[in-house]
Amino acid sequence: MLRALVCVALLIAAGVAIHLWWRARRPTVRADDEKLQFLSAEESRARGDAVLPHGPSEDARHVLGSLDVHRETGYDPDGDFVANETVSWIVHVTFPGDPALPTAAVMERVERELKKHYTGLTIQGFDPAQKRWTYVIPSEPAAVTRLQLSWRYVSIEDDEPLATTGDFRDRLRGVTAAVSPLGDASVTAPVKPEDAVKRATHLRGLHERLDRAAGLRLAAPDGQRFDGRKVWDVLASLGLEWGDMDYFHWKNRGGVGDDAFFSVSTSTSPGYFLPEDVIAGRVQVEDLVFHFSIPRTHAPVAVFDALARAAAYAQKRLGGTLHDESGEIAKLEPARAEVDRVARELAAAGFAPGSEAALQLF
Repeated sequence: MLRALVCVALLIAAGVAIHLWWRARRPTVRADDEKLQFLSAEESRARGDAVLPHGPSEDARHVLGSLDVHRETGYDPDGDFVANETVSWIVHVTFPGDPALPTAAVMERVERELKKHYTGLTIQGFDPAQKRWTYVIPSEPAAVTRLQLSWRYVSIEDDEPLATTGDFRDRLRGVTAAVSPLGDASVTAPVKPEDAVKRATHLRGLHERLDRAAGLRLAAPDGQRFDGRKVWDVLASLGLEWGDMDYFHWKNRGGVGDDAFFSVSTSTSPGYFLPEDVIAGRVQVEDLVFHFSIPRTHAPVAVFDALARAAAYAQKRLGGTLHDESGEIAKLEPARAEVDRVARELAAAGFAPGSEAALQLF
């Protein structure tokens, strides 16, 4: 994920200029001693198609079947973008009469006064032109009438300490100082700092207990390896698509949960599949790892069933032995039951697998 995030950040920062240069030069960048290359979707697809120019040897998409995905009730793609109060501590800012405040002026105040608290801060404002809530950056939207400033209770960085009562109070004072020159602002936080600490502690415990992955590992027979081209053919036959992170994915096109239902990588270095290396015969792997995140995946039990069928199909064509996450010979029923248990516990806690709340916490 880090490689993908670095690419996105660089593209945004460089804008149109780097885009034009890229089309002519195919720019590269280094991240964590790894050389990254910007490619269009068409170029990426062409790289993958080059491995099997005539397509996979058989059509085994029926093995995966289909999975119905339905948007959460009330979803509106053109609706408001606001912080989720389940996972974020929110400070509301309003002004008498809802004046249209230039966004540039608002952001200048907020960034200057909240600099020491800015890590993890999200800013949303009500756009009077579009009549909806949206994310705020210095240039967009042109003006806002109200603000919501929010911090996640639990940072995406696992080792970052939780905010204290004093931290929440400082944030509230900081917001007040930042917006007071803009007008007679009303600054309120529905969740008191003391309660925010309790909420953060609860969510951290939930995250530690239920941030679980599920999967199966197909290990090659002793002393052997799977040939990269045959692996590619097997996974493509299933209908899996090569792409993000240079893994294979069962794509989720329903818009709920992660972009993929499950992915396939390998524990053999470098851990992913490059089509040019496969074509050149340089890929020989010790295993295939089929995996997904339970909290981030819509219908995780059904996905596990499809994953198990996919792994069994790969085993039939490639040979080898299926193992569970502990390294033992895979026992599908206990593994499935554990996925179901975690999914039920997540739903009971208000974080149905694949929901927006689950995606933001896990």
